[in-house]
Order: sequence, then C-alpha cells, then structure tokens
Amino acid sequence: MLKRNLLVLSLATALVAPIAMAKPGPGAGKNGMREVISQLDLSSEQQTQIKALFQAQKEQRKGQKSGQRQQMKADMEALITADSFDESKARSLIEQHSQRMEDRMVQRLQMQHQIYQLLTPEQQVQFLQLIEQQRDEKRAEKRGKGKS
Repeated sequence: MLKRNLLVLSLATALVAPIAMAKPGPGAGKNGMREVISQLDLSSEQQTQIKALFQAQKEQRKGQKSGQRQQMKADMEALITADSFDESKARSLIEQHSQRMEDRMVQRLQMQHQIYQLLTPEQQVQFLQLIEQQRDEKRAEKRGKGKS
C-alpha cells in the first residue's frame, strides 16, 4: 500500500509540478515579452501591429486553456483514485501535457519571430540583447532560489 501511495504521489507531482511552475508568479509580467517591447522605441504603426499580434495570440490561447486544463485534472484524479494504477494511462497523460507545452513554446517563438520582423535593424539588435538579458536574469534568479 505504501508503494502504491508513493507511486501515486510521484505521478501527481510529475503531472502537476510543471503546470504549477508554468503559472506566472509575482512580478512575472515585468520580465515578459511586453517588458522587452516597452524598451524599444517603436513607431505608432509598430505598436498597433504588435498589439494586434498579442490580441490574436490571446484569443487563440483563450479557447485552448480552460477545457484542456479541466480535462487533465479530471484524468489525473481518476488515475490517482482508481483501484489499480494504469501506467499506460499515466504515460499518455504525461505525453499530452508535454505536447501542450511544446505547442505553447512554438506559439511563443512564432510570436517573437513575427515581432522581430516588424522591427527596424537597430531595434532587432536591441530586441535580441533584451531577450538575452532577460534569460540571464532568469538563470540568475533560479540559481539564487536553489541556494536558499
């Protein structure tokens, strides 16, 4: 029984932890793509085009989120509370979650590509520098949290 409980706990952690970590925490918005964009000297036309890109992405993601998240939660709960553990179902849930994460990453990169294409050559250089600076800050923050 102890072994089963540990297995269920491990599965639940494996499925829920990435979801919990993906949610923005305090201050997450300050280092997002909008922060990078706000530091570029954009023309009003560029601002309008980028705002439209953000809105289109928001609409696309809005329809995907709620139903998938609720279904994943229900499937995990059913797996955890079942009389016997179904490893193939667990692997299937993990695969589905991984695919959604991959899809979100592709959408994010596509958005960055579209924004980059709207920028002047000077802004493109600054954009890349700001993205790299953002990555460095996130790495440093993770290193700092690991030492506590």
